[in-house]
Formats: sequence, structure tokens, C-alpha cells
Amino acid sequence: MPLLTPEPKRRDWIPVILLAVAVFVFNTTEFAPIALLSDIAADFGITTSGAGLLVTLYAWLVALLSLPLMLLCANMERRTLLRNVFLVFVASHVLSGLAANFPVLMLSRVGVVCAHAVFWAITPPLALRIAPAGYGARALGILSAGSALAMVLGLPLGRVIGLSLGWRATFCASAAWPSWSWRRSCACCRRCPAATPAICAACRSCCGGRP
Repeated sequence: MPLLTPEPKRRDWIPVILLAVAVFVFNTTEFAPIALLSDIAADFGITTSGAGLLVTLYAWLVALLSLPLMLLCANMERRTLLRNVFLVFVASHVLSGLAANFPVLMLSRVGVVCAHAVFWAITPPLALRIAPAGYGARALGILSAGSALAMVLGLPLGRVIGLSLGWRATFCASAAWPSWSWRRSCACCRRCPAATPAICAACRSCCGGRP
């Protein structure tokens, strides 16, 4: 009879859940500015369409920078890389919240883009490594749940915070959550070397053949 994989304990899923929380925050920060464009435009004295560059430029830069940045970081130990990604993400959002003019706000979003691009390149393989043995597919499903929740809740959550405390508070709140998640993730995640072909193959298998 084939050996059954033992059911993992709840605490074994904590690192994966923390990554899913990070996924939620990273995706929320992509969608939340959509609901804040009119407030940002009014604050800086520009048109709403001009403020929309925050969203357009973000999407284009994530697409263009993902591969070059991942190649640049390919040989970095993964927990250290994740820590650096969080640091850039948090610092960029603090700069967004303190931006004195629109060009500074745009510059801060470029920092978020770089963090976002690298984050999504390393998160699925990292989830496979820290998941309980034999439960890689479930770990990727948990990450997908974090992403899906961000698509549904991210925009209205950003709008609620923006209406209550101002659009700058939304960016500062986006910095606060990763600060907590980063500490917990680094405490729970063991050191992981750079990705290997075996891990990449496993990731493609769990993702249905997609890279």
C-alpha cells in the first residue's frame, strides 16, 4: 500500500499564511490607488487623468521589470531577498505618504513596482519550500486566495481609509502591514538558497504547467 502523507499541524501552515497575507497587501497596494485618484489629483492640483499615470505606469513597469530584476537577484538567498523586498516596499510607501508633489509620489511608486516585481517572482517557489511536505499545491492555493481577496477588497478598503483619514493614510497603512508580516515571515521561514531547477519544475507542476 502507498504511504500516506501525514496531515500537517496548524502551526506548520503559519509561514504560508504569512506569505498569503503579504500577497494580499502587495496586490491591494496595486488596486487601492484607483479609488484615490480624484483625491490625489485635487491635492496636487492636477487632472484625474494625470493622476491615473500612477496606475498605468505601475502596470507597465511591473511587466517590464519582473524578468530583469529576477535575473539580477537570482543568486541571492531567498529569505534575505524577501527581507530586502519588504524593506523597499515599506520605505517606498512611507515616501508615498509623505510625498510633497506628484513627481515624488511617482518616484515612490517605482520603488513599490520593483518590490512587487521581485516579490511575485520568488513567492510561489518559496511557498513550495516552506509548505508542509506533500502539500505544495495547497500552499499555492492559499497564495491564490490572498490574491483573490485583494482584487475584491483592495479597492474598497483603500477608499474607506482614504475617505476616513486621507489618501496619504492609505499608503502609510500599506507600509504598516508588511512591517509586521516581514518580522513574522523571517522568524518562521528557514533560510532558503537560490532557486534550483528541481524547485522550479515542482512549481510549474503545481501551477498546471505554467512558469
